[in-house]
Amino acid sequence: MNGFKFNQVFKNIRSVKLNQNIIIFVFFLLISSLFWFFNALSKEYNTEIIVPVQYINSPENKLIAEDQANEIKIKITALGYRIINYKTTSIEPVIINLKKHKPKLVEGAKNKKFFILTQSLKDEIINTIGKELNISIIGPDSLIFNMDEVITKKLQVRKNFEIEFKKQFMLKNPITIMPDSINVKGVKSKLDTISEIYTVFEKYIDIDGPQTFEIDLIKIPGTEFSSSRVSCNVEAEEFTEMKYELPIEVINAPEKLKIKIFPTNATIAFNVGFSRYQSIYKEQFRLIVDYKEAGDSKISRLRVKIAKSPDHISSIRIYPQSVDYIIEKND
Repeated sequence: MNGFKFNQVFKNIRSVKLNQNIIIFVFFLLISSLFWFFNALSKEYNTEIIVPVQYINSPENKLIAEDQANEIKIKITALGYRIINYKTTSIEPVIINLKKHKPKLVEGAKNKKFFILTQSLKDEIINTIGKELNISIIGPDSLIFNMDEVITKKLQVRKNFEIEFKKQFMLKNPITIMPDSINVKGVKSKLDTISEIYTVFEKYIDIDGPQTFEIDLIKIPGTEFSSSRVSCNVEAEEFTEMKYELPIEVINAPEKLKIKIFPTNATIAFNVGFSRYQSIYKEQFRLIVDYKEAGDSKISRLRVKIAKSPDHISSIRIYPQSVDYIIEKND
C-alpha cells in the first residue's frame, strides 16, 4: 500500500517537472519569435500599395463623368514596420489639381476622354505617403477618365424612410418633405439617367403626434446638391374604428340576365382619426361585385370590392369578402 502511494507521488512530481519544462520552452519560443519579428521589421522590403486619388479644380463647365481612374498602384521600398502601418490603415487620397496638371485629350476620343501621366504626380504622391517611402514604380502610367458637360437638373425628393406609429395612432395628413425638390449639378451623361432622388433609409418608431425629422439625401457620386438634407413633417393622431352595413351593387350584368347575390349587404370596417370622425358617413362608400368575374372565370363566388371610399381612412376590412350568386334570365 505504501509502495503504491510512493509511486503515485513520484509520478505527480515528474508530471509537474514536465509541465514546467513545457512552460519554459514556450516562454523562450515566444521571446525568440518576438526578437525575430522586431528584427524583420527593421529590414527593408519591396511591396505594392494602392493610393486613392481625388480630382479638384475641374475646367469650367466640365466634370469627371464617372468614378474611374480613382486609384494608383505604387511599388515602394521601405522598412517593415512602415509597410505594416500602410497596409493596416487607410491612406489619404492624392489630390490632383486639374488646373496644375492640365489633362490632355486622348487622340480620337471625340473631346471627352482625357489622360494625365502619373509620373507627373510624383511630388503629390510623396507629400501624401511620406518621404520615408522610396517609390520605384507608379502604375498605371497614365490616368484616363471622361470629362463631360456640366448641367443643373431639378429632381423630385422621394422618401425612403419608415414610420411606425404608437398603438392606436395613425397618420393624420400626408407626409410632407421640404424642400420637395432640389437642384443637382453634375455631368449631363449621368443626370440624363436620373429622375428623382431619395432620402437615406431611417426608421422612426412610436410616433404619437406631430414631428419633424431632418434627414440626409443619398449622395450621387460626381454631383453637387443645392441641399444635402431635407425636413420631413409627420402628423399622427389617435384613431377609432367605425363600421357601416352597406348594400352591394352588381355591375357589368347584361340586360337580358338577372344576377342575384347572397347576402345582399356587407359590413365595412375601417380606422379613422378623431379629427375626421364627424365627417365620415356611409354615403361616401360604395361596394360592388363584378359580373365579368363570373362570366370570364366561371367562379362560384363573387369578390366584394370597394368602388368608392373617403380619404384619410385606413385598414379597411369587408365582411364577407365574397358572396354567392345565381344567374337568371329576365322575362
